[in-house]
Amino acid sequence: MMERTKVTSQAGFTLVEIMVVVVILGVLATMGFVGYNAFFKDANVKAASAMCKELEDATESYMMSHPEVVDMNGEDLVRKLVEDGYLKDKKAPKDPWKQDFVVEFGEDGNIIVYSKGADRTADTDDDVFKDGKRSDRDEDYDF
Repeated sequence: MMERTKVTSQAGFTLVEIMVVVVILGVLATMGFVGYNAFFKDANVKAASAMCKELEDATESYMMSHPEVVDMNGEDLVRKLVEDGYLKDKKAPKDPWKQDFVVEFGEDGNIIVYSKGADRTADTDDDVFKDGKRSDRDEDYDF
């Protein structure tokens, strides 16, 4: 009589196949994180820029009825804008990096409002103004 041999088949993945899948998932995750991080940074700059514009507009409105504003420092001015209802919120605005905005008056009396940016240091390339980052501006722009 013939003897039957039992054929066994193994189902599953080899270690090499699993490692290839893990590497591919790692590369895809890294690409997604890099893209997300760039999007997040750009969103923060745009938000800070919009806030600068809002703060500058509120300051200009306040100056119409309070010409003595030019003699105030930036912190006192923002406090007055909040107290007198020129800003939407009932507190001083913070930039996306949780810092106060800088409000200064130029030599010709113009209003300069900016955020110190992600590095939280004034007068650097990542400072954000109402029209974008300082590094996006012309070199001959007078700060």
